[in-house]
Amino acid sequence: RSTLIGHPLGGDEITAFAVAHHERTSGLVYLDAAIDHTAALRWQQEFGSSYAPPPLGTSVQRATAETYREYLRGVTGVEYPLGEVLATTTVGPAGLRRMRDTSKATAGIYANTAPPEFGKVQAPVLALYSDVSAQDVFPWLQGEAFERAASVYSGRQRPQMLIERQRFAAALKGARIAAYPGHHYEFLRAPDATAKRVREFLLSVK
Repeated sequence: RSTLIGHPLGGDEITAFAVAHHERTSGLVYLDAAIDHTAALRWQQEFGSSYAPPPLGTSVQRATAETYREYLRGVTGVEYPLGEVLATTTVGPAGLRRMRDTSKATAGIYANTAPPEFGKVQAPVLALYSDVSAQDVFPWLQGEAFERAASVYSGRQRPQMLIERQRFAAALKGARIAAYPGHHYEFLRAPDATAKRVREFLLSVK
């Protein structure tokens, strides 16, 4: 029996496992993942063009995977695992890191993501939600560009996120749910605080 932890689409994976193998599941922890991702993918398609991507960085910042990871940490406030940087970038003609073409992978995700069956989960559940501000989502934007993106995020996308949170709570009435100001990658930006919350849950379900 195991307690499984999932972040974003990892939440769908742990839900599916718990539904199929409830006798092997002692608990589930959702790290900003307890939503219906079919809805989240729709938002991404609907609102994506409203959000300017982060700048690519200078040639020095993109020289290696390590320097590019440091650049991303400065832009987003998150130190991504080196493996993620390598998986999402490739080396361009000038020997610089550039974002990998993920169109095929994205299409596969869109085609195969299904609404999670939260109501069938029998194990104890902890759902940690990051109440992400527009500044956390778009730290590289300033002025009018930031105001436009923040207006779409706060006025349209975030209300939908809160609706999904309410749906999850209704489907799993016994779940422990906590929301706090943070980043979508809070478990990387504040690992000690996240570990403390998870550890308290694990001790309570033994």
